[in-house]
Amino acid sequence: MKKTIRNCAELLILTAVFSVIFTSCNDFETDIRSADYPEQKIYMPTAYDDGIYMIDKITKRVGDTPTEGQPYRYTVDLETRKFNVPLAAFRGGIDKKGAVKVDIAVNTDTVSRLIEAGDLEDAEILPSAKYTVDQTVEIGDGKDYAGFVLAVDIDFLRSKAPDKKLAVGIGISSEQRKDTLSTTVVVIDTKMFLPVPDFSYKVGDTWKELSFTNTSSYAVSYTWDFGDGSKSTEESPVHTFPGRGKYMVTLKAKGLVGDEAAKTVEIPVPQISKISKSKWKVVAYDSQDDEWGFPVKNVFDDDVNTFWVTQWMSAQPPYPHWFIIDMGQPITIDRFECFRRQGNSSGQTEHQFLTSMDGKTWEDQGTYPFDLTTDAGQVFPMTASPRARYFKYVATQGNVFFAQLGEITVYGSLDTD
Repeated sequence: MKKTIRNCAELLILTAVFSVIFTSCNDFETDIRSADYPEQKIYMPTAYDDGIYMIDKITKRVGDTPTEGQPYRYTVDLETRKFNVPLAAFRGGIDKKGAVKVDIAVNTDTVSRLIEAGDLEDAEILPSAKYTVDQTVEIGDGKDYAGFVLAVDIDFLRSKAPDKKLAVGIGISSEQRKDTLSTTVVVIDTKMFLPVPDFSYKVGDTWKELSFTNTSSYAVSYTWDFGDGSKSTEESPVHTFPGRGKYMVTLKAKGLVGDEAAKTVEIPVPQISKISKSKWKVVAYDSQDDEWGFPVKNVFDDDVNTFWVTQWMSAQPPYPHWFIIDMGQPITIDRFECFRRQGNSSGQTEHQFLTSMDGKTWEDQGTYPFDLTTDAGQVFPMTASPRARYFKYVATQGNVFFAQLGEITVYGSLDTD
């Protein structure tokens, strides 16, 4: 009997609980159905960043087409002579229901205010006769956006290069939806239409090999003429010349709409070789071990088994340790080669090279790690190819308080080469 009463009580409790849950769910569903969805609005993504949409860089090459689904700032149509800027009206909100008609209009007042306020330096309003733009687009049912194109006369843009920015304001509106971020000021900087060729170079793995670094602006393709009958269309080529001499190297850069410009530089290709040490002499040093016979001059006697050591017994001067060598004549230095004290892993772990024409004014050519675990020569290229009569070797830090060096050699070219 007690068991029956308990079962009935449990059933009544469960029934009450389910009743509460069912009632609560119905109320929750009613609340959801009655809630207001955020209202759809139309906007232009390009209207972000104060509404100024600056086009001043070459982002694609002539003839390239945009990748579907990826943003791009323009395309160039050389056949129709049009500079095409893609724009779009987007919709925001929870759903994408219904088609939305969007009106497109030119907004000159905004551009005029920006120019007067100094926010668009060197800018002028793009004349209406020099561009076309759609008047309406429709964001289809279930769609996020509708695209349209601002098509500008290439030859007019080119005629204003490189000193002017041309601006036009494009606005969107709709009777069906509210708008926000509705005006884009498209600014086209005409400097991008004229190529500016420029380059630098340095000696490569061998003295006849030069590596060229292209630093041109606003170019889409390049042609190199190395002055020895060879040409290249690579952007930054490496070229091996037939021998020493002076070569007229020309870089021709082609611009976005076909303009070409060229830069020519006379480049000497000297023969790089090991420089004789017969004229070398020590000018100054911070320390050397005279007691045991380890002077600075041992580093340029062409014998890796003799060496320089700084004082290490009664006097123990700290880093940095250094010496200055007069090579006796101006040298264009390609690289230094250094040897440790053979079979000895003590000394400097880092060193620095400085160069000078007069022994007073110095140019820093870099600081490099020095490997004390090998007897082999270690090469330190001078990327600036300095011209110098003097060099200063500086041991900057080490695993002991003293520095030592077996041999130092210079590779480069004489002024007479």
